[in-house]
Amino acid sequence: MDPIQEAIAEIESREPGDEFSYQAIAKKYGVPRTTLMRRHKGKNEAYGVRKLSLHPEHEAELVRYIKTLTERRLPPTRTMVQQFASELAGKPVSKTWVSRFLRRHPNHLISRSGKAMAKERTKADSGAKYSLYFKLLHEKMKEYNIQPTHIFNMDKNGFQLGRVGRRKRIFDRRLYEQKGVRQALEDGSTEWITVMACICLDGKALSPTLIFQGANGAVQSSWVDAVQAGEHSVFTTSSPSGWSNNDIGLAWLKGVFERETRRHASTGYRLLLLDGHGSHVTMEFIDYCNNNKILLFVLPPHATHTLQPLDVCMFKPLSNAYSTQLAGYLQDSQGLLNLTKGDFFPLFWRSWSSVFKPPLIKRSFEATGIQPANPDVVLKKFAKEASDSDSSQSVLSGEDWLKLKSIVRREVKDQSSKDVKKLQRSLHHIAAQNSILHEEVRGLRQSLAIKERRPKQSFTLQLDEDEVYHGGAKLWSPRSELEKLQKAEKAKANKAACLCKLQLQKAKRVEQERGWEETRKRKAAEKAKRDYRRSLRDAAKAIQLPQSGKRKASKPHKPATKRQKRGGVAPAVVGAARVAPAAPPRSRHERTLVNCIDNSGAAIVECVNVLRSKRPAKVGDRIVVVVKKQRNFGPETGNSVSIGAANKVRRGDVRHAVVVRTAKKWQRPDGSVVKFDDNACVLINKAGEPIGSRVSGVVAAELRQKQWSKILSLAPMHV
Repeated sequence: MDPIQEAIAEIESREPGDEFSYQAIAKKYGVPRTTLMRRHKGKNEAYGVRKLSLHPEHEAELVRYIKTLTERRLPPTRTMVQQFASELAGKPVSKTWVSRFLRRHPNHLISRSGKAMAKERTKADSGAKYSLYFKLLHEKMKEYNIQPTHIFNMDKNGFQLGRVGRRKRIFDRRLYEQKGVRQALEDGSTEWITVMACICLDGKALSPTLIFQGANGAVQSSWVDAVQAGEHSVFTTSSPSGWSNNDIGLAWLKGVFERETRRHASTGYRLLLLDGHGSHVTMEFIDYCNNNKILLFVLPPHATHTLQPLDVCMFKPLSNAYSTQLAGYLQDSQGLLNLTKGDFFPLFWRSWSSVFKPPLIKRSFEATGIQPANPDVVLKKFAKEASDSDSSQSVLSGEDWLKLKSIVRREVKDQSSKDVKKLQRSLHHIAAQNSILHEEVRGLRQSLAIKERRPKQSFTLQLDEDEVYHGGAKLWSPRSELEKLQKAEKAKANKAACLCKLQLQKAKRVEQERGWEETRKRKAAEKAKRDYRRSLRDAAKAIQLPQSGKRKASKPHKPATKRQKRGGVAPAVVGAARVAPAAPPRSRHERTLVNCIDNSGAAIVECVNVLRSKRPAKVGDRIVVVVKKQRNFGPETGNSVSIGAANKVRRGDVRHAVVVRTAKKWQRPDGSVVKFDDNACVLINKAGEPIGSRVSGVVAAELRQKQWSKILSLAPMHV
C-alpha cells in the first residue's frame, strides 16, 4: 500500500474526538504534512489516481466479482476481464491494462492455465452432500469398529504408453520465435495400460496390478521381461481395451486384496473405499466381500476428485513421475528407439517407488478428512466469508466516478468525515455493480434465448425414495448385501420360472406340430394306397380281353348285324365294352410294345399304364402291361426253358412289370449319355418279386437306385 494511504488509514482508524497531529503521522510514514492534510480532507486526490482508467474502488469491486465467478467454477479469461473493465470505465481499455491490473492485486488474483472440469463434477461439489457423506462414513466406522489399519482405498489410473505430459522446457530463442521448433519429441504410442492401485491408511501400498491391452488374460513374455521375482511385487493381466472389466475386478479382489490383507480379517472388518465403477458393484464382487468381512463403501458419484485419497494426492504425482522417466528415456535414446510394452514396466516401477511412500499415503487420507476424522478439511472451501458491510449497502447508481466525486466535494464541506468517505465508497460500489450486473444480464439473456430454442424433454419423476440419502455415498454392509442378494435371487428365480414356462409352451407346441405331421403323413400314405388300388381296378376294368384271340379293339370293324350271328358271346362283349368306365389318364408310353427279357413265359407285352406317374416310363418305373405274345420255346429261339416256367403267364394276362432299359437316350448325373437298342421289362408279382428265375440281356444300373437289386442279381450284366 502507498505510504500516504497507510497514513490516512491510521488517522481514520482513531475513535471520533481523539486528537492527533498531522506532523507526527507524516513524519512516521515519511510523507509531506501538507499533502497528507489535503488528501485526508479530500481536497484533491493523487495524480496517479486521477490518471487511472478505473478508480481503486471500482478495481476492488472487480476483484470481488472475479472471486464470485471463481466460486461458481467460471473463472474469467483475460478477454472477459478486459470487457468487464471497459464496461466499468465507460471506454475501452487495452490488453496491457489487464496485466497491470493483475500486478496491482497480486494477493487476490493469479493467472494460471487450468483444465476444465465436467459439469457433473462441478454439480457434485456440494457442501450439503459432502456433509452427509462424512456423517455416514464416520458412523459406520464407529458402528463396525473399523481400525485405522483396516481402511483401504482402491482406484485405477490409465497411462498412454508414449505420451509425455506438459512440461516447461528451454528452447533456442531464434528457432522458437521462427516457429521452427515449439514442441518436444515424443514416441506417439497411444496404447493404454491401466494401473490398479490400493493404499492403506497405515501408509502401506498393496502390489499394483498392470492391465495391458491384448487378448483377455493373455500376457506376452516380452511385456514382463524386466519383472524380477522377489524384487518386484506386481501383478499383470490383459484385456482387449486395456481397461478393467468385471472379471479383472473380481480377480483383483480375490488374488491381490484378499491375499495381502488377509491378516486383518481375523481382527475385524476391513473397509474398502472405491468409486462406483461397474466392475466394483457386481453381485459376485459384493457376495465375496460379504463372505470375507469386507465393507464396501462406494463414494458419491463425480466426487472422487475431492473425496478419494488416490485421486487427491497420489495419481497426479505418479503421472508426473512417469512423464519424467519417459522424457529421460526419449532423451537417452535420442528418439531412435520405439517405445514398446516391455519398456513400460521399468519406467513405471521407478515412478511408483518414488511416489507411493508412507508419508504421502498418510497425507492423502488426512487431505480427504477420513483419518483423523476431520470433514472441515473438505468442507472449508464451501464456507462463505463475511462480506464488508460498507460494500453491500447502497441504493444509488452512477456511471462516471469522477463526476460523482466532484459533486460530493462541491456539496459537502467536511471531506474528512467518515460518513462522507463511506458515501463515496458506496457510490463507487454502486457504479461498479451496475456495470457488472448489466454485463451479467446480457449474458443470461443470451443463454435464456438459447435454452428456449431447445426442444423440451420430459423426465422421470422420482416419487419413491426407498433408502436414506447420504449425499450419493453407498455402504455395502452385511445386512444391505444380504438384502440385495435376496432381491437378486428372487429376480433370478422369477426369470428362471418365466424361462421354464416358455420352454414348456415351446415343447407343447413342438409336440402338437409333431402329432399334426404324423397325422398328415398317415393320411397321405392311406391316400397313396387307395390311389394305387384304384389304379389297378381301373386298369383291369379298362382292359377286357377274351381268353382267346385278339382283343376286340384290335379286330376289324364289322357291322352290328354280322356280330350278332356269332351266338351269345358277342352281346356279352358289347355289353362289357358299353359298361366299362373310361380309362385313367396314361403317359405317352401307353400302347407301347415292350420286350420281356425274363423266363416268365412272355415275349412281348404292351404297356398300358405307368403307375404313380404321368410322364413317360423310365428305368426302374413300375408299369401295367398286357401280354401280347408268349415266348416260343421251340427251335426258333433255341432257348431251353422248363415247361413249368413257360406256363407261368399266358397271352392276354394283365401283369405288373419293371422297366429295365429304354430306347430313348438319357443323361446320367456324371454327364454320360445312355441309350439301348430297345425297350425291355421284367414281370413281377404283387409283392414286387420277379416272376422269372433268370434275366437275359443287359439291364440299366439305375435299377439299384430304385431298390430293384434282385433283378440286377438275375441279369448277366448291367450298364
